[in-house]
Amino acid sequence: MYLRIILTALLSLTLAACGKKSPIEPPKPTKLSDFDETAQVELLWDSDAALGTSKSKFQFSTVLPAVTRSQIIAASENGTVVALNKDTGKVNWQIDLDHSILAGVGEGDGVSVVVTRAGKAIGIDSRTSDLLWEQPITQTVFAPPLVYRGNVVLRTIDGDIVCLDALTGEFLWDAIFDQPPFVVHGSPRPLALENLALFGNAEGRIIAVDLITGFESWQVYLGSERLADVSQQAEAPLHIAGDHLYVADSRHAVVAYSLSRGQLEWRHDRDVTRKLAVGRTLLFGIQRNGTVFSLSRLNGQPLWNQTAFLYRTVSNIASVGNYVVVDDGDGYLHVLEAATGNIAARIRPKKRVRFDGFIVEGDRLYVAYKSGSIDTYVIRPR
Repeated sequence: MYLRIILTALLSLTLAACGKKSPIEPPKPTKLSDFDETAQVELLWDSDAALGTSKSKFQFSTVLPAVTRSQIIAASENGTVVALNKDTGKVNWQIDLDHSILAGVGEGDGVSVVVTRAGKAIGIDSRTSDLLWEQPITQTVFAPPLVYRGNVVLRTIDGDIVCLDALTGEFLWDAIFDQPPFVVHGSPRPLALENLALFGNAEGRIIAVDLITGFESWQVYLGSERLADVSQQAEAPLHIAGDHLYVADSRHAVVAYSLSRGQLEWRHDRDVTRKLAVGRTLLFGIQRNGTVFSLSRLNGQPLWNQTAFLYRTVSNIASVGNYVVVDDGDGYLHVLEAATGNIAARIRPKKRVRFDGFIVEGDRLYVAYKSGSIDTYVIRPR
């Protein structure tokens, strides 16, 4: 089941061993400097209701909260699924599944879906916590499910798509797609667009699949001629804003693709991670060395660079109103002014944020930590 991941790890170790000639000191993280605080970060509520990790030693998982109109549906690897009131953080309901959870939560149409390590997709009524169905999946699923228009769309580790009925769990169709043999991290959640499910692969391809038939509607290649290191291949999350699809591809570039014209609008080459955040008129991203930057959504022109976090293991980024939030390896959350990149605020929850652990809704930032706890923040000018 986990052959692809084991092979990836072995390959990475082999490449490292073969290429190692002498010990090289990694760059030292930049020390944090003083700044003029122009914003305040207010904690609305926090919750430990979904605390807990799997007892399994195999710790790959993408268990992230899902935000609905009135609730946050959260889960932990040990099998707890909980619904929290969005305004107060109080528990509306909680159930403990007799399974370790590997991927989730997907939510839509009043149904919450998680996928277990044992290879089952489980549907839960988002209002009552009633178990609706269980469906065995023959392949490992790392991506949080997409629940949309009565469908549950699951992306497998082999790059295939499986579609289930959201109300019954009945198998509807599957679609097979090529995937590079070595991919790091789990796949991002598929993205919904009208009657399509969109997803990318580590080769820089964006594929759109019809939700009714499972047939491919279109495919576009957004990669470049520069080959990525095989040990660094990863699938990039997709972002849709207005008419454009934005992605930081595996070939170290940010690209914008016009959905109506069906063509590449612009490309900005930079040594980026696969994380982007979309603001009103700007895009925000992270370079591999920890530089945070902004680009114009209109033409991809760079506007500012913030180098205060070099080599501090910046891994998550979010656009929240007039601000940009990033985290670092020491557990700090840094708030930047979106227009200038200047540091506006800093807090230290002393908890490690999950990979893809920032969720934005309106002026709120929900932060999911590796422990399973969730904080809810708003950022206001001083």
